[in-house]
Amino acid sequence: DRKFADDLINELVKKHTFDVPESLVKSILDSFVEELKFQYPNKTLPQSFDEKKYRDENREYALFQAKWFLIREQIIEKEQLKVEDADLDLQAEKEAGKVGIDKARLIEFYKTSNSVQERVLTDKLMTTLKNSAVVTEKIID
Repeated sequence: DRKFADDLINELVKKHTFDVPESLVKSILDSFVEELKFQYPNKTLPQSFDEKKYRDENREYALFQAKWFLIREQIIEKEQLKVEDADLDLQAEKEAGKVGIDKARLIEFYKTSNSVQERVLTDKLMTTLKNSAVVTEKIID
């Protein structure tokens, strides 16, 4: 399922050619560097770390991420996807037993959690994409 989702995203990005604002690519690269810092003591990169080289090596991936972000936002807008209370209710129903927290408490938390709402929105987006994708299976010897 994850591979299928990745393949869908790759195809969408590949099929859409457009200029990405440099500020967005830079912002994504900045976030990569910040994430990397968390792997080191004192959250500081070693003095020997070549940040420019790291940014150059990761530029294509950042460009891909920026394109996907912009495409994703357009699809969400055009498909009018949004997180509804019913979505949060369903999510809480699935997870209440797993985490051992009352469903009503989970729902209240979910209503204030950007990360949970983002995950639910992404799930809705991927369901929409999967349902509208035309897949051709090929048998490979």
